[in-house]
Order: sequence, then C-alpha cells, then structure tokens
Amino acid sequence: MAFKYALGDELKDSITGFTGIVMGRTDYLTGCQHYGLMPRKLDKNGKFQEYQWLEESRLSSTGKGLKNYKAPGTSGPEQNPPSY
Repeated sequence: MAFKYALGDELKDSITGFTGIVMGRTDYLTGCQHYGLMPRKLDKNGKFQEYQWLEESRLSSTGKGLKNYKAPGTSGPEQNPPSY
C-alpha cells in the first residue's frame, strides 16, 4: 500500500490539532501506516521536541511543508557521526 503523504509534508492531527513535518513513515504488516511528525518550533527551553507517531487516518495535509528540501545522499549515525 502506498503512503498517502510525502516526507516533508506538514500534517495536522484531527483529534488534538497537533501539526508537524513528516520526518518518517512506518508501514505495518496489519495495514496501518503511521507518520512521525516533528513540530516546527523548539520547546520552551530551545530544545528539539520528539517526533509524534500518529495513524494516517487521523491526519490531513495543511498544504504546507518543506519546499525544495533535498536530503543529503547519506544520512544516519554511521554515515554522519556527531562532532562534539
């Protein structure tokens, strides 16, 4: 089953009103599809907020998102180790 929304889309949860950018998608054997949404704003302490994983049936597009975003060719902890 194809995903309804693309990475980088901004989605809104119909139950809570939470909005965030699609950072990841999960496709389960049972047919459920969940989206990992990250809020655009930092928390009150200036830190990143955690992704919220929500079922596709709860979500709708805001019509916004990341335009012209190009992910680097490689990513992840092995390819891009943190520099401290």
